[in-house]
Amino acid sequence: MSGGCLRAGVGFAGGAVATYAVVLFGTVFAWDLLDVVDRDGGGIMGVAFVIAPALALLGGIAGAWYFGSTGKKPKE
Repeated sequence: MSGGCLRAGVGFAGGAVATYAVVLFGTVFAWDLLDVVDRDGGGIMGVAFVIAPALALLGGIAGAWYFGSTGKKPKE
């Protein structure tokens, strides 16, 4: 039981961090390629403080589900 919980916790943390980084840096990279001008910084603050954390929560849940459900199953 504790091994599955540990894997799920690590999966949540890893999935959340990876998703946040991909969303944030992907947005910055895409805006740089598309020449998006954000003079006051409101757009990137919306991405950094609202959109990326919301998607990171979903990525963390997906990571916890994936890594928590994999591994050795206990014998019954």
